[in-house]
Amino acid sequence: MSIPRVAGNSWTVNGQERVEGSDGSGNEPGEMEVGGGIYESWESVRNNKRKKKRKNKTDESDSDSGSNTEEKRREEYVIFAKLVDEGDSFGGMNPIQLTKSLNKEIGEIKSAKVLRNGALMIVCKDEKQQGKAIKMNIINGKKVECSKTYKKFTKGVITGILVNVSVDDVKRNITNARVNEVRRLKVNRNGNMQDSLSVMINFDQEKLPEKVYIGFMCYDVRLYIPPPIRCFKCQRYGHVAVVCKGKQRCGKCSGEHEYGKCQEGTKLKCCNCGGGTQFRLQRM
Repeated sequence: MSIPRVAGNSWTVNGQERVEGSDGSGNEPGEMEVGGGIYESWESVRNNKRKKKRKNKTDESDSDSGSNTEEKRREEYVIFAKLVDEGDSFGGMNPIQLTKSLNKEIGEIKSAKVLRNGALMIVCKDEKQQGKAIKMNIINGKKVECSKTYKKFTKGVITGILVNVSVDDVKRNITNARVNEVRRLKVNRNGNMQDSLSVMINFDQEKLPEKVYIGFMCYDVRLYIPPPIRCFKCQRYGHVAVVCKGKQRCGKCSGEHEYGKCQEGTKLKCCNCGGGTQFRLQRM
């Protein structure tokens, strides 16, 4: 390598003439361009990666929007059928006969599901079938009302209603709210389930009213919280005895025998917490 020879604002390296940069720093524009080219190549790689990420996100958003569109489209073809006769539920019908009845009325559908309130959710294939389904007034020999919207019901409890007042009278005389059902709640007295002074009201509206008026009397409404599901075989919560796979246990003493068949002198013991405090097993 030859030694650079400075000549004014230029010099030579390996026989090639270099010119000083315009800023007087001694940096050559050509050198900066080479460096800039490398930098630009780095930026190019980064930009490509960013573009790929943006493309992937776009593809994901497109797929999400596609799934949302499909879900929305599916929801558009849903019909809710409710039995007209009070107390009837689609859950008590033979699913095979129900399927045959739906096929006869509107043709083959995508799916159907019985809801908690006893109504039937029908997912139709297309808009034409949905229009045909909403006009149905009989399913499996039962009168029904069909709509595109699902009504949410709220349940509340009022107390102080004498046991000699029928639930039908209570329902007819509530003046400030729409009521779907009124049911008397039970209480365990000395091992016997008896009517209590409280009634459960199933309101035909989404918001629970603070008060209800029965005639000129005003009653405070509190939210109805149903009792937890308890298995009378293993005494655990969350399932029933029909589907229980646990051991038989007594609800009084935790022994491995049927409820109440305890030996004389056996101490009371809770199956779940192990406590010895007296308690009563309420069979709702």
